[in-house]
Amino acid sequence: NSFFNPKLTEASWYWAANFQLQAFGWYPNFRVYLLDGDARNQLSTESFYTAKQPGTHPEDQVPTLLEWTTAIAKCDWPLEEHQLLGHVCNGKMVTVMSGATEPSDSNYCDESLF
Repeated sequence: NSFFNPKLTEASWYWAANFQLQAFGWYPNFRVYLLDGDARNQLSTESFYTAKQPGTHPEDQVPTLLEWTTAIAKCDWPLEEHQLLGHVCNGKMVTVMSGATEPSDSNYCDESLF
């Protein structure tokens, strides 16, 4: 497990970040929108208004980051499972847990969050 490895590669950073996101996942009002790319924060950039995670299929109704954030700000908690405001991620599902094999890239979604 490279969670405590002093050499922090992109893949190691993403692996460690998923552990932190899991800690917040216990709260019913926690949601995560993971965008492809190496930017760590989109909220303070112009791309916040246009950023969108690609859907797997053309019929997927994936909102832009702005639409998703606006909808969450307007909702009463807790959100229902069928609502579009769940977590957003693009990638294969991977088990992120202590002792599991760390992927060599960051092109995955932690199955415990999604």
